[in-house]
Amino acid sequence: MSVDMIVTTTDTVPGHKVTTTHGIVRGYTELSTESRERAEKRMKKEARAMGADAIVAVRFMTGSDSDGADEVLAYGTAVSLG
Repeated sequence: MSVDMIVTTTDTVPGHKVTTTHGIVRGYTELSTESRERAEKRMKKEARAMGADAIVAVRFMTGSDSDGADEVLAYGTAVSLG
């Protein structure tokens, strides 16, 4: 059983020390009722592929592409905790 990834808007995870920074991860999708959750899921998948067990400094942005479709971008920094 895998433990769910820690995702936080803060730069640190209380009670943990960041031991490795893997880099910026993003989750990107068109806007809908489930867009935020789907964008976060894609971001977590990218972070896991980097070997991270947490994402810090998470932000969400919404906007429209050149065709007028609404989109959600979730991004943060993938890290490993000690």
